[in-house]
Amino acid sequence: MDLQLVQEIQSYNHHGQERRTGVQLLKEIDVINSDFNNWLNVVQKQKEKALHELEDTNVQLREVEQMRTNLNSNVTCLERMIEEKKCETKKLDGLKQQYLLRRGKATARLSQLDVDFIDSLQ
Repeated sequence: MDLQLVQEIQSYNHHGQERRTGVQLLKEIDVINSDFNNWLNVVQKQKEKALHELEDTNVQLREVEQMRTNLNSNVTCLERMIEEKKCETKKLDGLKQQYLLRRGKATARLSQLDVDFIDSLQ
């Protein structure tokens, strides 16, 4: 250190405190520097922890996006199946109507045959 700086440090008087020597001030600066470095280490650890949490969150987000994609695919598949079932139901309803109509005609024809048979017996 140059002599002028040492003299300025030695003559330093802060808020009426007694004059401190350059060595005392350097010790105080070392303490402050050490405290600052400790604080900086804590901040760095918190930063690293936050980065890990962010990475974990990003992984979870990708998993959620994949699940959403899968669900959308499943919904599309189910919608297609529902449409197919609706078509099948319409076909079955048509077949049911044909069956009921034919059964009705057959029942009417049997009734007519019964009447004709009874008439033929008389």
